Amino acid sequence: MIGVLLIASFLAYALGAVAGGENLPDAIRLVTVDGEGDLPAYWSALNLLLAAVLLLVIAESVRLQGGPHLWRWRMLSLGFLTMSVDESVQLHEYSGHFPAPLNEGGWVIYAVPLCAAIAVAVLPLMRSLDRTTRRSFIVAGAMFLGGAVAFEGLGGLMLEYELAARGDFVYDLRRLVEEGLEMVGIAFFNVALLREIGCRRISLTLFDRPAAGGLNARGQGVHVSRGAAALLAEKSPPAPRAQGLAGSGGSESLSHALSSDPT
Repeated sequence: MIGVLLIASFLAYALGAVAGGENLPDAIRLVTVDGEGDLPAYWSALNLLLAAVLLLVIAESVRLQGGPHLWRWRMLSLGFLTMSVDESVQLHEYSGHFPAPLNEGGWVIYAVPLCAAIAVAVLPLMRSLDRTTRRSFIVAGAMFLGGAVAFEGLGGLMLEYELAARGDFVYDLRRLVEEGLEMVGIAFFNVALLREIGCRRISLTLFDRPAAGGLNARGQGVHVSRGAAALLAEKSPPAPRAQGLAGSGGSESLSHALSSDPT
């Protein structure tokens, strides 16, 4: 899907370079990566939202187990939720209304120390992951930040020093690489999160259904995960002890019946 969006966007930019960007129909502009309201932006927003949900699932599993780094997982989930909202409405694009150096992409000057602070905060969490997951997180983060920060900053420099103007084919190609790195990075990160959920054996149940053990006392299905990171666990009430002649009351009744027998 990402490849289809990027190829369609490249063809739209190439057509705009030949025919003039002002003459492009709105249907063709819909597949470009110019910002708010286009298909690539919605795709990125949905993938960022998916990452926030997956991180929250891991955080809930950690909370139920009493594991470490709970606040770090929650912080990452909140951060990706914020980026999803930003991607859908392009909040950072309004930085042009602020004085320099916030305008023309200069906001990345403040994004760099923020990203560095977040990296330091999640460093203990990264060390607790297995090597494959940790490496996947690093690669995904490098691709995403390379597009969101590095190529965004490059665009600001191109405009600042008049190396290109908005709507130029070169500037559009830079934007295409920027958005492509972001989309590939977040998709790679989601795959790594799904792998982490699988390694933790987290079980997600949307609806109650009877398990192999049958029904509980209230007649509702009980789903029990045997993994260490089960999100749902319920203990069945102990079975009542059988009452019969083997009990104390039964023994006393039998002794009384024998003693009162005339034979």
